[in-house]
Amino acid sequence: MAPPRRVRRIVGGLSAVVVAMLGTGATIPDPPGTRVDGTLLLASREHWTATGGHACAGTGLYDDVGRGTRVVVRDEQDVIIARTTLRSGRKTPGGCRFAFVTRLPDATSYTFQIGPRGAVYQSGYDDAGLKFEDYRLEFVIG
Repeated sequence: MAPPRRVRRIVGGLSAVVVAMLGTGATIPDPPGTRVDGTLLLASREHWTATGGHACAGTGLYDDVGRGTRVVVRDEQDVIIARTTLRSGRKTPGGCRFAFVTRLPDATSYTFQIGPRGAVYQSGYDDAGLKFEDYRLEFVIG
């Protein structure tokens, strides 16, 4: 059964707009906020296990840490300002490292929560503090 004519027109119209934008060299702007690259490092070998190749995952007390684990960021008023997830764990000389990327709006402090645990990191950094850190954060457990 064919979709209703109106739906086809809307989808076709959106396709034409995207093609027109790309054809004119228009760029799609980045979402608002400062890009922050973060990592969670499980340093102690008792907290992670190799899962094949260069991959690894949390184990024991940290068996909930792995690809897809939620990362929630709150501001000074305890309002959620960003959400993302951990990427797959990679074995490194320092342990099992999980990367995440998010965008943060300006705030006077940030609280990061990774998985179901309480806050794993609280900062009094404002945007200038994040600049000092080169927009990179690393959390190390054990």
